[in-house]
Amino acid sequence: MTSWFWNPEEWRLRALWRILLQVAVMFVIVALPVVGITEATTRLFKSGWIHCSPQVFDKVMDIIVGILMSGLVLLSLFVHVHGTAHGVESLSGMDFRISGQRRWGDY
Repeated sequence: MTSWFWNPEEWRLRALWRILLQVAVMFVIVALPVVGITEATTRLFKSGWIHCSPQVFDKVMDIIVGILMSGLVLLSLFVHVHGTAHGVESLSGMDFRISGQRRWGDY
């Protein structure tokens, strides 16, 4: 009987479980820090520790959160590729190998 969770031929989790794991990793690495930072800075703004107009605060927070989220999404993908997948081709299912050359994930 084949395993629903593990692929013994490729020696890794099946694709569905890798995707669900990536969603969980992305939630922990991206969503939790962003929510924490935005809530903390909003409380500081409302309590008077940050002195600026609400429009400036919103623009600055949009920029900070956008940059932070982009970096954290890339970090979560890096963690996924090097932690659960077998190289870059595992993300898309495409084969990025050129015949006669090493795979991208080989070092």
